[in-house]
Amino acid sequence: MEEVAVAIFHDPHDHLRQFLAEDVTLYLADGTVIEGSDATSLYIAREVRRSFDTLKIDHAITHGRVGAANALVTTDGRQAGFSIFVDYVNTKADRLKAIKLYGF
Repeated sequence: MEEVAVAIFHDPHDHLRQFLAEDVTLYLADGTVIEGSDATSLYIAREVRRSFDTLKIDHAITHGRVGAANALVTTDGRQAGFSIFVDYVNTKADRLKAIKLYGF
């Protein structure tokens, strides 16, 4: 789960794509829903990834087909928190079926 969080928020080489199922769905806090691996990857690359000074993941937990992480990013001395909740395709936790992002 920690690797997924890093891939979402700071991944200049787009390793996130290796975790996405073709039919992945991205849910945003404002109610926006984005479907498909290409659209999800593109949205995250354009709208979610930011330049920041530090990324501190406080907790990253996976249990069965679900995972969650919460963290802080620091930019110019200001901190912002975020959380990620994911559903995996299977219990191997190697492909994401759904991603829910909050607070970025």
